[in-house]
Amino acid sequence: CFVSVEEITLAQAQPVNPLEAIKSDSLIPPGYGQRELTSFEKYRIEKEIVDLNQTATAELAQGNADRAFKLWYRQLRLTRTLDTIAEIKALGKIGAIAWQENRGADVRNIAQRLITIQEAITAKKPLSPNLLNEFAIAYQEVRYLDRVIAIYQQILTNSRKTNSSIAEQENLETLGKLYLAQFDYTQAANIYEELLKSTQAQQAENTLNSGSYIYKSQTDSTSLQEETYLTQLSEIYDKLSQPDKAIAIKQKLLERYLAEQKTEQLAALNISLATNYQTLKQPEQAQKYYEDAFTLAWSLQQFALAEESLQKLALLYQEYQQPTSALKIYQELIKVEQKAYDYFNLMNTYAQIGQIYEQLNNYQQALIAYQKGLELATFLNYRADYFQDKIEQLENN
Repeated sequence: CFVSVEEITLAQAQPVNPLEAIKSDSLIPPGYGQRELTSFEKYRIEKEIVDLNQTATAELAQGNADRAFKLWYRQLRLTRTLDTIAEIKALGKIGAIAWQENRGADVRNIAQRLITIQEAITAKKPLSPNLLNEFAIAYQEVRYLDRVIAIYQQILTNSRKTNSSIAEQENLETLGKLYLAQFDYTQAANIYEELLKSTQAQQAENTLNSGSYIYKSQTDSTSLQEETYLTQLSEIYDKLSQPDKAIAIKQKLLERYLAEQKTEQLAALNISLATNYQTLKQPEQAQKYYEDAFTLAWSLQQFALAEESLQKLALLYQEYQQPTSALKIYQELIKVEQKAYDYFNLMNTYAQIGQIYEQLNNYQQALIAYQKGLELATFLNYRADYFQDKIEQLENN
């Protein structure tokens, strides 16, 4: 069998993974792999592992990353001779350092070693619960999220076989967070919908047994979980641009906040609902929720939310060709922005008012608005040219 020059060159160009094979090492005794290490041999290796880790950590602190990882690679090779779980743990910890130090090649080397170990074990038998947990942690530390997800799917399957509802919930929550970390909002939505359904079923059961102190405590806990899942789902459906599903979830959240008198959270939720209705081309509903948001925010002196609700309501009126209504909202917005000393947005509001008056051919009122905007623009040293141009155009007509 002949090997071409190109193949030889390619093989030479490929970087060698220092973890692929055990290199000769004075501490690795002859016959390794064919017999058990003696207690003294293990002691010497364990002591060297500790020393190597301390020295490598010190080297990294002094900025000698290459030296540090050369030492850590030897540490990992030595750890491999002792115990599989110890090696997996060490790979995860050093892999996390490689990730933090932005050492991509080292992260790949370590991750590949983890994959090799996993494949060697699973070729003979399924991973034990302990190994599944260790691999999940290690893959997470090197940010191999696809591998982490696959591991947790196995863990979830195991928890369902044992009918462990607590373990199942914990695994689902972990999977949900992992899917979000991958921006896989569709899978994340499926996970959180399942969690919500399970929690609501638990809530119903707790309600039937509400006389018991234990069940009351569980009810409080599941209620908080339900709110967490609803909040997460509302954000996910917004990310997925599915306003109809987002509205259904946010309506449930709204009912909870009203029942529990969580008034400080209502304004932001109303604005979010209004935006969803606006996306669905339902202006009447959008108007209602923007108005509710403003009323709540103003009463609680949440001026930023009060501004946001009026700004979006005014734009809604403009979108649906209702300039007179938009002007009324902008006049209210001026009061809020003055109250909040928000001169930047106040300047922009005068610009909007001037534009609407121009559209209505009311040039005198447009000129007044632009002049007020110019005063603020001069004060802020921003957009003054825009207002001066507008004023000159009106005065020359």
